Amino acid sequence: IYKAISFQEFKNKLLEPGLVDRIVVSNKSVAKVYVRTTPQTNGQSQNTDTQITTVDVPGRQAPSKYKYFFNIGSVESFEEKLEEAQENLGIDSHDYVPVTYVAEVNWFQEVMRFAPTAFLVGLLYFMGKRMQSGFNIGGGPGKGSRGIFNIGKATVTKMDKNSKNKVFFKDVAGCDEAKQEIMEFVHFLKNPKKYEELGAKIPKGALLVGPPGTGKTLLAKATAGESGVPFMSISGSDFMEMFVGVGPSRVRNLFQET
Repeated sequence: IYKAISFQEFKNKLLEPGLVDRIVVSNKSVAKVYVRTTPQTNGQSQNTDTQITTVDVPGRQAPSKYKYFFNIGSVESFEEKLEEAQENLGIDSHDYVPVTYVAEVNWFQEVMRFAPTAFLVGLLYFMGKRMQSGFNIGGGPGKGSRGIFNIGKATVTKMDKNSKNKVFFKDVAGCDEAKQEIMEFVHFLKNPKKYEELGAKIPKGALLVGPPGTGKTLLAKATAGESGVPFMSISGSDFMEMFVGVGPSRVRNLFQET
């Protein structure tokens, strides 16, 4: 157990009896006092105030132990006071207490230095994840994945080609003329050589125009079902947002997914 003492106590109870073996100054702020088991002078000495009992044992001395410490204001002030104290005690300059300066790392203090920054980064990350999963813009409660960080991404409804709920042309009632033209797309995709021999080029797409509820989406699903390809759809209202540039961004994202 290390005991904190003042410089005056160090001078009167340790330095004067000759119990100081060496001093180690840590980080220019704390002086650690290593005491020897026997005083520097011969004989027996006991200091009741510090509860240190020393007996002169001939032969090899036991190694010193670090037991006391005190804070220093500055290195220059500490050196001046220590030199003055030793001069007043009549200690020869060759027998001055050796002083060593070391730099020690306090890992707890180092960790605490970065703790506020780490806490702030973690808090921002947590808030970002919460906003991404829970804060929706332009979507309902079921569109949690469309958070503020995914605002430019299109919410696409995708029907796999192996889906059990595929739609075929036989499921579409009416729209005979439109269905006939759309069926040519399917024939073209399934038998491209037949049409290429006639000089036809594969179409880039088809624009289905009409009032709501007339079967445009159903025809598109039937085209995908007959062709055996995935079907992807998105509502037109998803392209309308209060933020400028969100709609075009979703259009680009939709074409990238397709």
